[in-house]
Amino acid sequence: LERRTWFYLALGLLVPMLAVALMVTLGGQQLQLVLAVVSASSLVGFVSLVWLARYLGKTIGVLRRVSGAMEQGS
Repeated sequence: LERRTWFYLALGLLVPMLAVALMVTLGGQQLQLVLAVVSASSLVGFVSLVWLARYLGKTIGVLRRVSGAMEQGS
């Protein structure tokens, strides 16, 4: 699960960046505002994904410790 989390995190970063690269390649001056909005939202989304991935990793660690303690106690 932890490896998959980081794979999806990388995928979450890659998709908006590819959209930005596509807009830069195909667009002109009229897409500057759209490009700025997509760039800013992808940055916010990536930071959120990193935070959520770290939170998920900590939660998995806690669950492993709790389940290990329960197995030793029974």
